Amino acid sequence: MIRALRLLWAPTRRLETLGWILIALLAGGAWAVDVTVPPPTPQVVLGWKDVTKYGAKCDNVTDDTAAFTAAFAAAATIPGGTVYVPPTATPCLFSQLLANANWSYVTFRGGGASDDNIVAKGPGQLKHTGAAQAILFPTNVAISNFVMQDLDLLCNGNSTQGIDISPGSSGGNFLVRSTFERVSVHGCTATGANGVSHEAGVNNTFRQIYTYGNFTGFAISGNQSTALTAYGLRSRVNNLRGLSISGCASPAHLTFVDALIESNKDAGVVIDPVNNICYGISFFHSSLWTNNTLSGPTQFVTTTSGTGTVRNVLLDGVTFAGAGGAINDIDLAACIQCDVHNVVGGAVSGAAILKITGTSSRVRFWGINAASGGTIDNPASGLVEFGLGATNASQGFPSTMRIPSTTFSNLPTAENFSIVGCSDCTVANPCAGSGTGAVAKRLNGAWVCN
Repeated sequence: MIRALRLLWAPTRRLETLGWILIALLAGGAWAVDVTVPPPTPQVVLGWKDVTKYGAKCDNVTDDTAAFTAAFAAAATIPGGTVYVPPTATPCLFSQLLANANWSYVTFRGGGASDDNIVAKGPGQLKHTGAAQAILFPTNVAISNFVMQDLDLLCNGNSTQGIDISPGSSGGNFLVRSTFERVSVHGCTATGANGVSHEAGVNNTFRQIYTYGNFTGFAISGNQSTALTAYGLRSRVNNLRGLSISGCASPAHLTFVDALIESNKDAGVVIDPVNNICYGISFFHSSLWTNNTLSGPTQFVTTTSGTGTVRNVLLDGVTFAGAGGAINDIDLAACIQCDVHNVVGGAVSGAAILKITGTSSRVRFWGINAASGGTIDNPASGLVEFGLGATNASQGFPSTMRIPSTTFSNLPTAENFSIVGCSDCTVANPCAGSGTGAVAKRLNGAWVCN
């Protein structure tokens, strides 16, 4: 008579696989029955398609492109299917992974990305051997709800992009509502190459993306990138910039939270709308450290190479550190209605924590900690609104503050309570020319110099 019954999950040497072991505990002895039904592996139960089951060798020798293509085709037949790259000692080689519309609702998952040690490689490493984009979401292909997780992408010196999300038509044929998380991209060193290039898409999310050792780490370009959110972006030791935003148009709504942009050879962040008007770029609780180690004077830059402007840029809770020398922290040019709040400056004496130049107007700032010795420098001609709380370690105001400067003949018709330096004005009410300089204030519709 059976007194107890247990189902045990264990390997069987005779079958050299995992199987169900049925053990019947009987009075006076125990009997083991080997059931040859295969175990419920993730491939069967969850729709996971292990690339090694489709011929991938992942031996750093064999081209595994065909195996990846087959695994993606199989995963696409199952709602919510997953292409899985198991942890391997050597990388999986491929020439290019070309996305198609069947990638919607597919998850591409590996064994892990690189950690914060720039010489490490992740256990789920993909190694690009081609001379174009490594992973390409092509032009005019509509893909939604794609997920890429826990993968380490290694480019080569001929890779033009690591992950390239290409633009679509006006009808919205591009990548939307997709997520990339815990993915590292490195080694895209060709001139102009980017670790991640986002040229189009709506509501795409990036979490814990780590780009390092590329030409530029993360690039957003064109006028079709909207509502992009990046949490925990790490972009370090790239040969040019950590983050480049160019050619964006209204509305952009790009949000970066807890970003670390560090030790890039040019500026950490550059925003250039070219000939467009780019709205809504926000940075919260982020850090820019030791950027511009070889070229350029600033860690965070808004500029324009055409006629465009940047509007509604927000820096809130951003910390700068480590650049040294004459490196500025923030340089805002062509920036309209931009806000700088609760910023810890890193620029030292002789450099600017905040420099406002060019056609910038209605820049608002407060809560700037200038203990590092840097200044707030404003030679721009636009309106600047000075908020309360810009503090030095022991003073109620920054060490120095420079206001816009012009000449008497060029004093503009401005709003009341505007203020500007006048290099040839005379102290008078109203202002007059042929002097040695004065501060002009706009009161009751007239300029008053003192």
